[in-house]
Amino acid sequence: MNKQRIDGVDFWRGLVLIVIFINHLPGNYFENWTPRNYGFSDSAEAFVFLSGVAVALAYAGRMLKGDLVAVLTGLGRRARLLYFWHLGLTFIACVLFATADYLIEHMAFMTEHGRDLLLAAPLDALLGILGLGHQLGYFNILPLYFVLLAVAPVLLWLSARSLAAMLAASGLVYLGATATGLNLPSWPVAGVWFFNPFAWQFIFAIGIAVGFLIRTGQAIPRLGPLLLAALACNLTGALLVSDLFGQSPGLLASMTWLDAYKSKTDLGIVRLLDFLALAYVLHTLRVTAWLRGRAIFAPLARMGRHGLAIFAAGCILTVIGQIAMRSWNTNWVFDLAFIGLGVVLFDQLARLLDESRLRAVQAKATVA
Repeated sequence: MNKQRIDGVDFWRGLVLIVIFINHLPGNYFENWTPRNYGFSDSAEAFVFLSGVAVALAYAGRMLKGDLVAVLTGLGRRARLLYFWHLGLTFIACVLFATADYLIEHMAFMTEHGRDLLLAAPLDALLGILGLGHQLGYFNILPLYFVLLAVAPVLLWLSARSLAAMLAASGLVYLGATATGLNLPSWPVAGVWFFNPFAWQFIFAIGIAVGFLIRTGQAIPRLGPLLLAALACNLTGALLVSDLFGQSPGLLASMTWLDAYKSKTDLGIVRLLDFLALAYVLHTLRVTAWLRGRAIFAPLARMGRHGLAIFAAGCILTVIGQIAMRSWNTNWVFDLAFIGLGVVLFDQLARLLDESRLRAVQAKATVA
């Protein structure tokens, strides 16, 4: 059962990576059909939640055995890897956008999403990027993940003693951050991080709690009344975000009082509740088990097993796609072809990585 559940986590991670890929191509036809158009939450919540689940699956056993050194070593190695991947992806993106600016007139790619600082104050921009204080648009979730991995040992340590205490502590930090506006500052441009780590650590912590339950073989209860409440929450969100499915244009925009509760930067409470409700609906209705026999399950699970590599490939492809879509008069046919090509490339990359991992295991077994 645990193996099936872990395969399910991989599947949802793979699906989330595809959704992120689509959403990071602004203006493409298919972004109109991603989940963010039918609820307050989007792929970011799922990405961070599943990251927490994955961390617990990987390290809960060691923490429960009291092997804190192994946990710190493993998470430290992972955080270091993420940091350098973030720097590499940021560098590649800047090179691609700068090249496009040089080759294509009047596009001004280097004037958007924080890239202008590289032209105005290159040394400050470089130091800011190295210190994670300056993050380019569409390249700001790995810095959040880096910080979350840094605090993961504390969350795992607390979880090994009491999941309730861990969630309570994390929840208090979340409430304090949302009430006071506590966030990490950006630099050298004045401001704060796009993803507030003090707020987003709460959904990461919830993911760790779920991962602990899976790792220790404890069932997450399926309760009828809670399912109905979750469905009502998701339906309400879908109606509001879609303006009653297009029948009442401007409905959500007119509800200005909601703005304080749906901030993406601070993980607004309606975003958090919308995601948790959706996750509970999917769990209670056993959607993962139903999908396991479908053709899409294995490829997406394969991508999810190699999430960082697929995410990186998606980042590079979205830069290329953004340049192409801005430079040419593209339409839905181009969007379909480009997204389809991206998914095929992700699948092939995941296959290659699977084969490489298998060869490494076989070689190790042969030596042993």
